Formats: sequence, C-alpha cells, structure tokens
Amino acid sequence: MNDFPNTTIVNKKITQKLLKKYVIDAEDNEVILRNVFKEELGYYRSKEVEEILIIEIKLTSQYLPEKLIQNLTLNIPYKILFILNFENRYNFAIATFEPKLVIHYSVWGRDFKINLKTSSLDEIWKSILENFNLKFENTDIISDEEAKLQKELSTLEKLLIKELDFSKKVEIRARINKIKKELKYDN
Repeated sequence: MNDFPNTTIVNKKITQKLLKKYVIDAEDNEVILRNVFKEELGYYRSKEVEEILIIEIKLTSQYLPEKLIQNLTLNIPYKILFILNFENRYNFAIATFEPKLVIHYSVWGRDFKINLKTSSLDEIWKSILENFNLKFENTDIISDEEAKLQKELSTLEKLLIKELDFSKKVEIRARINKIKKELKYDN
C-alpha cells in the first residue's frame, strides 16, 4: 500500500452517531477517515475531481459492506477510495456512476498503486481508477504544468488585491494576463 504524504493524513474515526445522522449503518464495522487530498493542501482540482478521500473500513468479517459503501458515496460529494481491512488483509473499492451507482472491488491482498508524485487530483484519481481497469473520462484533465500555473495565478490574484502601489499592480496584472494567455483563458 502507498505511503501517503503527511499533509494528507487525518486518521479520524467516524462515529456511529454521525453515521446514523445520515442514516448510515456501519454494521459494526469501524469507519476511519484516513487521508484527504484537497486544494488547500497544494493539490490542483478540476470540475470533475474537487477532493479525494481515503476511507478505511475495518471489517468484523470478510463480508463486503456494499450498503455502507453505497450510503457513504451518496452522502459525501467527493471521490472516495475505500480501504477494506479484514485482519490486516486489504481490498479496495470505489463507486462510480454509470449512470447508476456501481461499486468496483479489487482482489483481496492485491498490490494497489497510486501516483502520489503529482499535484493534480485528476492524475491521482486516474491512477486509482487504473487499479480497477477503469478509464478516467474527464476531458478537462489538468497537467502538472497547468496546475502550477493555476496556483501561481491564484497567488498573483490575491497579491493584486492587497497591493497598494499602482506600478506594482500594473506589473502583477501583466503577469496575470500572461499566465491566463498560457492557460488559454478567455479573459
């Protein structure tokens, strides 16, 4: 299994009380939010992939909790990779909409690889899907270079708002326009 970046580690147990609030029955399984990949942590999102959650479900039996995965997927608006842990043997699951909800499982004990060398959530999700032999259908995939430019653009736009000196504002605006042109923005 992958070693996730420290910035993404959450390791918070999702309580039965919270699950029941959303009418989710954990079936005596322990549900733990392990990792979160999101924009605030330096990852670049797209319209398709805003955030990726890694949720571990510690199983009390080798029975696959399909109803629990369905309910979590329907109640959480982000992409989710489920790690199913039974006596330190692992299986992985994701849910996709094709057009109805379909759950895909890996094989118990099979190695699972995720591309963590990128800062694009699209690329991370694409590498997760490849473990299930699924294709990422987003036509708007953001490359690492585009992601860096978007981050620089965001930083410059914030700087422009704070800057008081007119000549520096003009300089910042010129850099913003150059980046937008590179990203092929209409503005």
